[in-house]
Amino acid sequence: MTTLKTVSMFSTATLLLASAGVPCRAATSMTNPQNRVFARVLCGSGWETTVVLLNLGSTPVGFQEFFFGQGGTPAAFTLRTQTGNSDLTAAALQGVLGANASTSFVLPDRNTPLQEGWSMLTFDSNQGQLSGYVVIRHRAAAGGFKFEATVPLSEMQDFSSRMAFDNTGGFQTQLTLVNPATNMSTTVRLTYYNADGSVALLDAVPLPAGGQTTIVIPNTYPDLANKAGTVEIEADINRLTVTGIRSNYDTGALSALPTVILNSAATPAAAIAPSDAIMDPANVARNVAGRLRRP
Repeated sequence: MTTLKTVSMFSTATLLLASAGVPCRAATSMTNPQNRVFARVLCGSGWETTVVLLNLGSTPVGFQEFFFGQGGTPAAFTLRTQTGNSDLTAAALQGVLGANASTSFVLPDRNTPLQEGWSMLTFDSNQGQLSGYVVIRHRAAAGGFKFEATVPLSEMQDFSSRMAFDNTGGFQTQLTLVNPATNMSTTVRLTYYNADGSVALLDAVPLPAGGQTTIVIPNTYPDLANKAGTVEIEADINRLTVTGIRSNYDTGALSALPTVILNSAATPAAAIAPSDAIMDPANVARNVAGRLRRP
């Protein structure tokens, strides 16, 4: 059974947090729920993430936020409040963000093993619009957070997209793929191009329902070490979130890599319930080829 606590964490939002690994339900029903995705959150082993939420309008907006592990199941993360006076462990939270308000919380590095996953934000668009981003930090070899990368909230429309990679100069590109559909698996086709436009290699990555994977490109594909180019990303359903980070472990340098959406008819993503989504395969299947091979 999930135990809910009323916690006055912020001056701009009062949150209810679930202390067990089951998503909590909204205090009030949502008449027009909208979902957005933070593709990557991680903490421990030198990493920490700050989640920032923004209310873009003049009325309060209720919201829920759910955290998932890489396998797609609810995952409890430790959250630190803005005041830094307390840490809470939760797989889900809900609350109301005041008019024109913003708030944030941290998934801190507590000298624990790496924990990675993703998060889904749900809000009622009849009340207003929410936005946000995450700030990802990593400690340099000498200690201390000197660099950070900002990754925006995603509308899950990256199912046909392209991203640059650059593994030169001691840097590594990390490609993160999230399947936000919690009742359908997908296969994501990856086509890597050299800087001159020639095809370097092909791959296909299976993702379970709600699954996430991060590919450290030069480690997964040694042929792409010390090279730059682009990767084309094609999913066989019409929901996918993609993000990238370019990092240097020696210096701690980080930068976010933008995703270019190729699907010309992209529309705002309809709601996908975190626990009981019903998605008609006939509506979302895109008939993309399956397992691929190196040319």
